[in-house]
Amino acid sequence: MPAKKYTCTNFADCDKALGREVLEIAEGAEPDCPHADCRKYLIEVKDQSPVGKWIKPAGIALSVVVVVGGLFFWSNNATKSPPRSSNCNTTAMESAYKSGDCQAVIKLGSQCLANLPNDATVLNNVAVCLLKNGYSEKAGEMLQRALALKPNDPYLHYNQAAVDARKNGKQEAVSHLKKACQLGLAPATFRQDPDFASLAGYASFEDLVKNKNCQ
Repeated sequence: MPAKKYTCTNFADCDKALGREVLEIAEGAEPDCPHADCRKYLIEVKDQSPVGKWIKPAGIALSVVVVVGGLFFWSNNATKSPPRSSNCNTTAMESAYKSGDCQAVIKLGSQCLANLPNDATVLNNVAVCLLKNGYSEKAGEMLQRALALKPNDPYLHYNQAAVDARKNGKQEAVSHLKKACQLGLAPATFRQDPDFASLAGYASFEDLVKNKNCQ
């Protein structure tokens, strides 16, 4: 019976209990997990392809961000985060992210979040990779946790808007984009993001990007 590879997003419990980062589970079989609802934490490992064509630098304030498929990723210098543990290699995570290796980002993120579950930067970066692989619900959960920690971070609102737009939550997406606009992001660039294609023609979105109406 063919097997698929999965990684676990319940970093604090599942990966540690299983003792490995990637699981191979046969079609129709149940994972050997420490709790009954383990499967909901598993995401299929998909082949990654280079995404350099999606990457472009964008400067704002004193930080430098990278736009990947319309989603914002930022390095440690862009925001103050809790002290890193020795198992948390954010430099390697950033390198993996820029090369489009989301499997590595998720693996490195698990190591960080197991010890630092309230790291907004890591939560954001793992969420972006989950969203790129189609896991909108899990990405949204992580971004909500990050927003609770840093409610005035424009990039977190931008990425949450991408999650909402993917789920056809137009009103919620525009609300987060307006907040991102109020916090300094230029609304004229929002239309260029393919994640917001579903918002084209939506009145409040058009008002935002055309008239720069962030209110």
